Amino acid sequence: MSGRRQHTTAPVTGGRTATLTYYRQESPQKGEVLVSYDGAAPVSVRTYTADVPSRTENVTLQIPAGATTVRVRFRYTGGNNWYWVIDGVRIAQS
Repeated sequence: MSGRRQHTTAPVTGGRTATLTYYRQESPQKGEVLVSYDGAAPVSVRTYTADVPSRTENVTLQIPAGATTVRVRFRYTGGNNWYWVIDGVRIAQS
């Protein structure tokens, strides 16, 4: 289960903020949340390297001026039978 990725894409308005919401499961492996705008290279906005109990996560995204789409990717890297559950992904702009 090394390096598996999931992603979602949503329309956004540049120069504003947006909130990314998702659910994560406890896991001793590495999980990353990466974001890219309008097809640019993805950047990491959150990294998990320690156990965290199941909970809903929120990340405030700073949308660059002129951006029209955001793509969120979830990357999991692990070497045993554990997993990372991602559910209920939403992007809401303020």
